[in-house]
Amino acid sequence: MKNRILTLFLSLFITLPLVAAGDPMSDLGSSDPELQMEACRQLGASQNENAIPQLIQLLQNSGDKNVAATAAAALGAIGKAGPATQALLQAANESNDSRVQYAAILALANLNDGDNKDAILSALDHVQNNSGDDMVKDVAVKLKPIISNQ
Repeated sequence: MKNRILTLFLSLFITLPLVAAGDPMSDLGSSDPELQMEACRQLGASQNENAIPQLIQLLQNSGDKNVAATAAAALGAIGKAGPATQALLQAANESNDSRVQYAAILALANLNDGDNKDAILSALDHVQNNSGDDMVKDVAVKLKPIISNQ
């Protein structure tokens, strides 16, 4: 089941267009959303933990919801619980954008953060009950038993 989550999760990286990028850490600060998303994908794929603070900033502050969703996906791909968990919980609970909600809940599932299991389950409940996107609601429902058994 964990492999299915990872497959769904990584599909976000594969389905978005790729743009030639220079230094991914520098590119996170670019004004070009395509360059930022490619940097997120590269940093997530390489599981670069040094990028976590900048990815959290993009998730929380980007005006482009595609960039925010790609930053959430990168945090999940890196897979390190801690500040990323809190930022992803906030995104799942506060974002009205289905792309951000989707990426945030999949990322939370990928973090395998047992210390925050109750908060993650609560965020899944919130998304299930409040998302305007039926697919996102369905994913939240399907993730609950997976998170419960982590």
